Amino acid sequence: LAVYFFSCAFVRFYVIRPFCSVECDRVQLMASNNNSSGIRQRKGEKSPEAVSTSSSSVVPYVTWNRPATETDNPKSVHAAKTAGRFCLYFLPVLVAYVALVGTTHYTPGTYVMMRVYWLCDKLLPADPPVAVFIRPREPPTILNVPWYEDIEFIIFRNPVYIKQWLFGVPDAASWAYNNHFVLPISDELVTETFSRWMYSTTLDPYPVPEVGQVFNFYGENVTVEPNTAYWISNATVYDLIKAWDGMYTAGTMALFKQPLDVKDRLLCIVIAFKDVAITPKDEAWEFAKMWLMKNTNYQITLGRHAAVHFPYDTINAHIKQIFPVTHWMHQLMFPHLRLSLSLNSGVLNAYFSAISNAFLDSNPLDISYDNIHKLLAYQFTGYEFPRKGQNNWRKNTLRYGRFLAAYWDTIDRFTQEVVEAAFVPYDPLIIRWADGVRSQYRNFPTGAELANNKRLLAETLTQIIHDLSIQHDTDHYSYFYNHPTRHAPFRIRVPPPTMKNMSCDFAAIQHRYDMYKHQLCRHMFYYTGPTLLTMDKVTYDFSWGDRAIQPRLDAAQEKFRQALVALDADLAARDEVIAPLNMIGCSLDF
Repeated sequence: LAVYFFSCAFVRFYVIRPFCSVECDRVQLMASNNNSSGIRQRKGEKSPEAVSTSSSSVVPYVTWNRPATETDNPKSVHAAKTAGRFCLYFLPVLVAYVALVGTTHYTPGTYVMMRVYWLCDKLLPADPPVAVFIRPREPPTILNVPWYEDIEFIIFRNPVYIKQWLFGVPDAASWAYNNHFVLPISDELVTETFSRWMYSTTLDPYPVPEVGQVFNFYGENVTVEPNTAYWISNATVYDLIKAWDGMYTAGTMALFKQPLDVKDRLLCIVIAFKDVAITPKDEAWEFAKMWLMKNTNYQITLGRHAAVHFPYDTINAHIKQIFPVTHWMHQLMFPHLRLSLSLNSGVLNAYFSAISNAFLDSNPLDISYDNIHKLLAYQFTGYEFPRKGQNNWRKNTLRYGRFLAAYWDTIDRFTQEVVEAAFVPYDPLIIRWADGVRSQYRNFPTGAELANNKRLLAETLTQIIHDLSIQHDTDHYSYFYNHPTRHAPFRIRVPPPTMKNMSCDFAAIQHRYDMYKHQLCRHMFYYTGPTLLTMDKVTYDFSWGDRAIQPRLDAAQEKFRQALVALDADLAARDEVIAPLNMIGCSLDF
């Protein structure tokens, strides 16, 4: 209400009044025989002739002292009056709506939007979305995003970004003013960051010889310890990328060891650059850790997390192309596909996207648009659909992997029940869908594999639902709340270490403006929060299809919601929660 009334006052006195020639309801167009000078005059005011005979020290009140023009006619006055009233009533409502939706993240439910989509497509049919390869070695780009999906995103998600920007700019400026340089990151914080949060998704198993043997890691001899696993963070690709002038990039290869008898503890023991490998006993160790954190930021934003966004667009597009709204597959996937096509299309192509526009205040990256796509192409070269057991987070037993695995198993039990109730062997639509996706997404099951394999179909659907909801929002939540911003820059303005004894002035690593852009990016993109459609309230509208199986499907979804809530409580009791269930959205909506 405060926003509404303030907007009314602002529009009344600062929008309408200056830009309307006079207040429209009190305009009087003077006849030429009464006002030969052509000056517009209010009722009750002195005529120009009378003013001219008065004392020269008296300044008359005339709203606009200019000759009348051809636009000063009753039709123009009526148009101005209509425009003024439109501004008076519409703009405050618009501002209040943006404030309301931006704060509450309101979005209509599945039941309403399925019918809205269906009605919009009947009244003004949209071309089905099509996935096409535009850039080599990158996931397909979606053409023909349905117009009603774009409108839904504009109405229900853009207000959130506007609110985040309005509140984020002053906060980021204040934060950058008070924290204008990065700080060294302790070994213990590196261990916690890579052991407990989403940074662990950038690690891959490193094969080592037998216990007690020595292997060479970029010039450093490492002795294999008993009951220990080894992991690497491979970011050597950044040697091939050039940063903006005055900034630097450098590839790194970091080696971690994980004592298996200690829960969730990774120790970084070597960070290798192109010219030198640095260990904790070296003077350059603190500076090397800063490069490790920087490169991990890029691995997450343009690599591991990007794999949750863009490859699934082809699955989304083929579902909307092939399955009618009456098919159980469409009904099952609808809550998890909403807003995704418009979001990803905007991320790749919109002017206000951090990827498309390097000069935005909310873009903390230090590389150009072309280099961003080089990194995306590198990250997706050889990328495959992760079938069960092939997920990167499943390869380790760290906290982040355990959290995602717990939800994967819960979703899998639900999809098995749905498939058991609704599956029809050799369904031509499922075969066509699988073959179409397989042509653009490596390792996706073929139509022949899914034609009569209920278990594989359930696992495939589980993977899609899990990545579009649980993993996506957990990544964002963890990256926002557990990301050591002041220790993990996106930009470094000092050359990388070339010697083991090389020290660094941490105050010179970044400028205040770099800190400001990083903090504003956190507000805008790290975690804006999902819509009100969170996984604890997820609903599926199975009323469109076969009424004979609807009771079984409705019972399965009710059981699924209860299982999710129970799992969230169990994880909280064991201190295993990465993101609370009521903050995890159903789809890629930010």
